[in-house]
Amino acid sequence: MPFNKSCEAFDASGELIAYLGCGVCGFAWAPSLWAKDKAWFAENIYNADYIKFDPDYSGERAANQAKNIIFNYSFARKSIRHLDYGSGGGQLTEKLINSGFNSTSYDPFIHSEAPHGKFNLITCFEVLEHVPDPLALMCDLATYLDDEGVLTTSTLLLDKTTDLNKWWYAAPRNGHISLYSVEALENLAAQNGLCGNITNSGTHAFYKKLPSWA
Repeated sequence: MPFNKSCEAFDASGELIAYLGCGVCGFAWAPSLWAKDKAWFAENIYNADYIKFDPDYSGERAANQAKNIIFNYSFARKSIRHLDYGSGGGQLTEKLINSGFNSTSYDPFIHSEAPHGKFNLITCFEVLEHVPDPLALMCDLATYLDDEGVLTTSTLLLDKTTDLNKWWYAAPRNGHISLYSVEALENLAAQNGLCGNITNSGTHAFYKKLPSWA
């Protein structure tokens, strides 16, 4: 598909990007974009124009996410450590701190210093589809996750009927270079000692063992 195809609109311009699919688990990825370095992504995808292709990045997504976290976890806000992994500008953490949470933001694309210690709640929203090494990402998340912690992620899922050329979520200009089926996401979690709940809604929860506090 053309590089400039985004989640907002079909643009037929730009280099043609091929997505390959695994015949076993259904995972799909864009090899040519996996091979790019951070500097290339900064110049060609996550640049000043990125907001045009992902308008919710400006703050609306973080506001909605904060409302959901506050609704679901306000009872534990004083006792849990939260990490927002792949946080972008850190809007979610800012909103949670203002609501009394112990929250840390971290984005490996932006921050040079990694977070320290374990976290009871990790959020990783709209990140999985952006990474060229999903196994390394999930390993990192599992390392930060407390033994009685919850990892909440979000990414839309494909299935055997999905036509990548027509699926709006398969969008090179948005940096969507890794696309998951239920089986692919289950395998990715299991390889890192995680189990959990994968849903068609696009929001998924993982844990090492179900925490009593949750």
